[in-house]
Amino acid sequence: MLDIFSGQSDLGALARDTFEDCTVVAADKYVEMLRFSTLSANVASDSAALPFKPEAFDNIVVCGGLHHLREQDFPVALKEIRDCLKPGGSFVMAEAVDDSFLISLVRKIAYPRLEELGDREHDETVLTRKFLTGHLQKSGFEIISFRYIENVAYAALGQTGLVSFTRWLARGSGLAKLLVRLDRFIEKLPFSSLICFGCLVEARKPRA
Repeated sequence: MLDIFSGQSDLGALARDTFEDCTVVAADKYVEMLRFSTLSANVASDSAALPFKPEAFDNIVVCGGLHHLREQDFPVALKEIRDCLKPGGSFVMAEAVDDSFLISLVRKIAYPRLEELGDREHDETVLTRKFLTGHLQKSGFEIISFRYIENVAYAALGQTGLVSFTRWLARGSGLAKLLVRLDRFIEKLPFSSLICFGCLVEARKPRA
């Protein structure tokens, strides 16, 4: 499995520890982030030029990385990802999306107050379901599933490094688990697209 935009590769480490015989490679262009990875295989690499042989991986994952690409760079990055996948291989992404007025409004209010995030209007692409699925299909992927994720638990637990008062929530494992369960319930609601901050997409490279 290849974990791109891996950072310290928490996701890759989870996959390694969860699945038997799962070899995970972490790839991130920021070498300083890879130094914190617990994986044995770490590669400094830009998503626009992945240094791997064609059809090298059964699965490729990305968690919160694609929104850092400029819109014009998506076709190149997705082509690189597709080329690295074996036929029938899966590409799974978890990304922030702005598919409702409410979520867009929350982000517009919150981001200027969080200086550590930088200027979000100029350093990333605003993603939507239409944008992501459209680019995946144009790049030759089959869409297997799309669902909205991240609500209460994401807002309360996902920004502890930026919003200090949320840290006490993360320290209470019982409360954290309750918030995650609440998120799981909200994700199943028919109007989840209106109140969820992210999405989970599974796509597949067609077999020849």
